[in-house]
Amino acid sequence: MERDPCIHVPRTRKGGTFRHSEDVELHANDFEWDGKVAELTIAERQLVDEYMSRCMAELSRAGSWESLDEVPEKPWEMHFSATKHHFPLKNYIIHAFPLLRTVMGRRGSPAWILECGCGTGSTLLPIMRECTSPDVHFVGFDISPSALSHFRSHEIAQGYLQRNQLTLLPLAIGTSSCVTSADPTAPLTKQQRIENATLVVDALTAADKSLQHQKFDAILLVFVLSALPTVEKMLSAIKQLKKVLKQDGILLFRDYALPDHNFFRFLSKMDNKVGNIAFAKGDCTTQVFFYKEFAAKLFSAAGLVEVDDVPSNLTYHCNRIVNRKNGKKMDKIFINGTFKLAPSS
Repeated sequence: MERDPCIHVPRTRKGGTFRHSEDVELHANDFEWDGKVAELTIAERQLVDEYMSRCMAELSRAGSWESLDEVPEKPWEMHFSATKHHFPLKNYIIHAFPLLRTVMGRRGSPAWILECGCGTGSTLLPIMRECTSPDVHFVGFDISPSALSHFRSHEIAQGYLQRNQLTLLPLAIGTSSCVTSADPTAPLTKQQRIENATLVVDALTAADKSLQHQKFDAILLVFVLSALPTVEKMLSAIKQLKKVLKQDGILLFRDYALPDHNFFRFLSKMDNKVGNIAFAKGDCTTQVFFYKEFAAKLFSAAGLVEVDDVPSNLTYHCNRIVNRKNGKKMDKIFINGTFKLAPSS
């Protein structure tokens, strides 16, 4: 069936727009990452190098699980309550993850897609809108009840809910909550208890008993790890997601990367001194920046490796925004990649 030559752009609430993936482009090559790094001043390069070293140092210490305190819900609840209408729909997301098309096109046997930190649905809704298979099921979880409520109320989500193809549930990934699967009377260390925990599995089971043993063909991890303030929480989150990934499943990762414009903006407020790897934002949420070597080692530590598909390997997406009034440029850099279970997992 041919697509209507007239492009229909249904409007969502407060001005966001849906566009079919065929009608959008993934802007990822406005400049080269190596070229951007080469343009940095000596002082800027020193700050980037110091931050990279801190990321690796924190990763080398991760695994003791001593800093797995609760991820606070309040900042994110306030964040979504105040800005729920301002999350742009990621109409480009299928271009970012080409392997996602295979999962979306599954027919004849069930396919399951999970999003960690689904928020208001800015990533899943465009995918759900284009997915035509009745055999694809979506699950999303988030720390914010307000975000989930907003997602659930959307007409696309309503349709999926009525067809039992969508489940939304509250969960704070990267926390020590739900560390209850181990016998509390057993002489286990904190590390052993957390390693044995089934945080995501428990949350799925609590939401719907039929999901107790559910594994997923694809897991979306989009702008989520950067919101966790420590590498230890990131590692814990990936390990929990790994437990619900099918043997041949894929984990789709996208996040902020060095040397993004905002990296230097945050540092300018700290007298250009690198402290913790997580920068505190005005609403008390946090943001971390990644680079390829660090991301690859982080996922490897959790038992995942990059897929064999070269176009889906870790890469930088570099976007340049130019202010039309003053001509100033703002360089946005993202990291994008697809992972699978390591052979030994």
